[in-house]
Amino acid sequence: MNSIPTHQLLCESILEQISIAIIFGDREGIVWLWNAGAEAMFGWSADEVVGKSMEIIIPEKHRARHWEGYFHVMETGHTKYGHSVLAVPALTKDGRRISIEFNVALLKDADGRVLGAAASIQETHRCVGRGQLLSRRGGLPMSALRRLLLHSTLFLWAAWALAQPLPSRISTGVCSSELVTLRTTDGVRLQGLIFRASKPRASALLLVHGYAGNFYEAYFPKLADAAAHAGYDTLALNMRDHDAGPKKYSFTDNQADIAAGAAYLRVLGHKRFVLLGQSMGTNRVLYYQAASGDPDIAATVLVSGPGDLFEWNVWQFGKEKAQATVDEALKLERAGREQELMLLDLGPIGKALYTARYLLSLRGPDRRSNPYQNLAKVKNPVLIVQGTVDKLVQKDVGKRLQMAVPAGSASAFVSIEGAGHGFENYESVLRDKVLGWLNTVAP
Repeated sequence: MNSIPTHQLLCESILEQISIAIIFGDREGIVWLWNAGAEAMFGWSADEVVGKSMEIIIPEKHRARHWEGYFHVMETGHTKYGHSVLAVPALTKDGRRISIEFNVALLKDADGRVLGAAASIQETHRCVGRGQLLSRRGGLPMSALRRLLLHSTLFLWAAWALAQPLPSRISTGVCSSELVTLRTTDGVRLQGLIFRASKPRASALLLVHGYAGNFYEAYFPKLADAAAHAGYDTLALNMRDHDAGPKKYSFTDNQADIAAGAAYLRVLGHKRFVLLGQSMGTNRVLYYQAASGDPDIAATVLVSGPGDLFEWNVWQFGKEKAQATVDEALKLERAGREQELMLLDLGPIGKALYTARYLLSLRGPDRRSNPYQNLAKVKNPVLIVQGTVDKLVQKDVGKRLQMAVPAGSASAFVSIEGAGHGFENYESVLRDKVLGWLNTVAP
């Protein structure tokens, strides 16, 4: 009798039924496991949390310190909280502040590189008059609870390891999709999803997300599937600063990310490919083209482009405040503290943690993210798409982008009535516009 399925079911059952909250985050702090105990403790369902930053449970004033410690552990591979517990405040979905204690266990690959961290978490309170920390749910002394927490992490690793082979190829008969992991030339691992056409065209399509995005949200999966059915092999790829975690890289590092996606498409046999950027992804793809001079790009699609990112902040907050933020980052850079995190107000997008290095690469005086300057070096056809009710982009940006296209390059501007920044409920209209144009310029 094969015992592996029974063992897997046992691990999964324990993981889901145990009242302790168990979560797993990758090197960037993105949550990939959130059990029923975590749902009960914090109020968010797994569907709401998985694929997003763990900072939603961290009080704002503690986030900078948390990420400083988290990234240090990711780099060094050492934590003192494997066998001892750490007590911290946390936030629930309804805004309550609770006290928790947790243990940490690190998952490493065969080379000893940390892949992420798991935490087994218990809500706690102090018992007046006894001075002993007890579990709010079970009333267990922490000395006994620690042993239970450590055992629970073993169950997590078993479930995690057994779950790894599950993501696989899915075929519809007409096209197929498969999760892929790529490595950039500077050693960063990127995840993505490739949609393969049954009879692929010569050109492929590479989808690049914007700020706090990823390869599987918004309209990317629907567009990629439709493109594959139309004959375009399509890769939706995470950039290294995907999702809503702290931003610590430089904007220019995304050139290596896009290059990794292009190299993968070449391996599939494509000599030409189309770049599509969504939101800040438009800045990324234009910088890639300007910096690399890649001759294999057949066309460029710019969807919901925000324009110059310093100008965007001036639009949101006024020139004085926008410049003050840049000046603060420049001061940190001059002091040799460019990797120090800054808490930033992004207006309608919310608050975020940026290193001074990352902020200056986007908005600083020597920024390379200006799309109008980078467009001047683009020689292939360009399609610019904007929704008429996009509240995150100034109304004239689309036309300004079109004006920046060199005179010798073909360009088209499409305005989709009623569509917002992410084209919710207008995915089919966007699909038809993009694929119809591609059929003309990249048949």
